[in-house]
Amino acid sequence: MESVGYAKVLGEEFWKKHGEKLSEKAQKQAEDMAEAERIKRKDPSVIGELIKRLEAKMLPVPGTEILLSKTEFTVGEWKLYWKAEGYPEWQQPDPKEFMQTDEHPVVKVSWNDAMKFCEWLSKVSGKRWRLPKEAEWDAAGSGNSVGSAGTANRGGGGGGSGEDGNSGGRGGDGAVFIWSW
Repeated sequence: MESVGYAKVLGEEFWKKHGEKLSEKAQKQAEDMAEAERIKRKDPSVIGELIKRLEAKMLPVPGTEILLSKTEFTVGEWKLYWKAEGYPEWQQPDPKEFMQTDEHPVVKVSWNDAMKFCEWLSKVSGKRWRLPKEAEWDAAGSGNSVGSAGTANRGGGGGGSGEDGNSGGRGGDGAVFIWSW
């Protein structure tokens, strides 16, 4: 019985001394294993379908050289992105709140995730994709043009809710993406 007590004390001292380092190492190993699994699950065969769906929704914004999506980014399009990148199957928010089909706007996507998606889409498509700036969003909604200073030509404009004046789907949870050339 004494040896059990002695081992317990030694174990506690060991974990106090080395536990944090071991936990960090185990966490890093778990992250590396998860990333390796994600890479194995990547499915680039869906990238073409995703790009085709997004390009079909683009409309020119008057007074600019940009195209803006006429609808929000959908759950189905977000699922294609996740599949292409090998993420686990996307789970909608609490289905008790509301049910979503693949045609509904995707919700609960952070600004950082939307920016990461734009960077990824730009890389795989060879075209520049980004979130609209506040003035671009306003111009598209009002039918007015965007001035050289990047403000809507109706006496308003200004910064967005995200970095670089990007609004990320201002006015709703769905992200709206822009394609400029």
